[in-house]
Amino acid sequence: MCDAYEFAGSDNALYERHLSFDNIIDPAAIDPRERFEAFARAVGDVLSQRWLKTKDVYARQNPKRIYYLSMEFLIGRSLANNVTNLLLNPMVRQGIKDDNIDWVSLLEQEPDAGLGNGGLGRLAACFLDSMELMQIPAMGYGLRYEYGIFKQIIRDGWQQEQPDNWLRRPDPWEVARPHEKVEVKLNCTVEVREGRLHAIAGRPSTLIGVPFDRPVVGYGGKTINTLRLWAASASDYFDFQIFSHGDFVAAVAETLVADSITRVLYPDDSTNSGQELRFVQEYFLVACSLADLVRRFRRGNDDWNMLPEKAAIQLNDTHPSMAVPELMRILLDDAKLGWDQAWGLTQRTLGYTNHTLLPEALEKWPVAWFENLPRVTWRSSTRSTGVCSIRSGPGSSGMKEGCSA
Repeated sequence: MCDAYEFAGSDNALYERHLSFDNIIDPAAIDPRERFEAFARAVGDVLSQRWLKTKDVYARQNPKRIYYLSMEFLIGRSLANNVTNLLLNPMVRQGIKDDNIDWVSLLEQEPDAGLGNGGLGRLAACFLDSMELMQIPAMGYGLRYEYGIFKQIIRDGWQQEQPDNWLRRPDPWEVARPHEKVEVKLNCTVEVREGRLHAIAGRPSTLIGVPFDRPVVGYGGKTINTLRLWAASASDYFDFQIFSHGDFVAAVAETLVADSITRVLYPDDSTNSGQELRFVQEYFLVACSLADLVRRFRRGNDDWNMLPEKAAIQLNDTHPSMAVPELMRILLDDAKLGWDQAWGLTQRTLGYTNHTLLPEALEKWPVAWFENLPRVTWRSSTRSTGVCSIRSGPGSSGMKEGCSA
């Protein structure tokens, strides 16, 4: 029998164990990326107990929580940030000295998380960091984009966009939570016609939202909140009968559509298909997040009137604005509340951050697209105009539809 591998009896033992056991490779043959993953997971071992303790305190105390919904979170790279916020710098300096590790080269192995692009995403990330530092119970909600926006290269003086496959290798910071998945009901399905996907209205289908959690560490590491990112999947991801008849693409049509929802941040909306995808992305984010936070609220509260006392839902720009009618749908159809009570709770629970007043930035969607969602109630005048944008503001007595031809 082979002798057991011996580890150093030092603070660096966590790192050594991950080097050996995660990928079952001789430590002498580890490549730079695997070395980074081992180091990140060692840091993750340190923060995991504090993360669990934070969740336990929230579960016992049932405090009011902030839920921050955003299409973007420009969080950058996490290793150096988590080391600093956990106050692990002295331990890390000793570890990289003992193992002769090039710290800068190690940090370069981590890609920037493809979850945000600009100021809107950076604001969201900064708000999360601030709430951890102030020990405010909070949770961020976003989408787990597989490719982000794009990776920029310059060739002959011109920009060329290439896929930013930032999840090509395992992300050591994310934790999949398939047991906390949610179902998103749609009043349409898709089928393949002449090699293209087409939506079929009136034929209900279901999308599955699978949450992936990332720790958000405040400086000092006393509070570790969660950024929950949703990945889309199909409920019936493979039609065996269609596949057996030789239509291999149609057999996975629903999977193709579901995967596309969280494939790219800000798909090109110069085409009708791109606009439809963006619309579904935004509703998917809203539907998953509200279902999740309402489920959490109901675990500790029986009275719906307590919702504004236990949840503050902040919408970052117009992208999550469908949270207004979606929360109304939940309160009216699921909770069976009256309109006035539901609208009062909605007004007191939701908040909105405005980023621009430019008319071209205000999103407007065809009414027909809303008809493919679980429930829609429009006045007859709205149907005749064809395009609708939902707006509400201080002092408004109800939901108003602003429409244009």
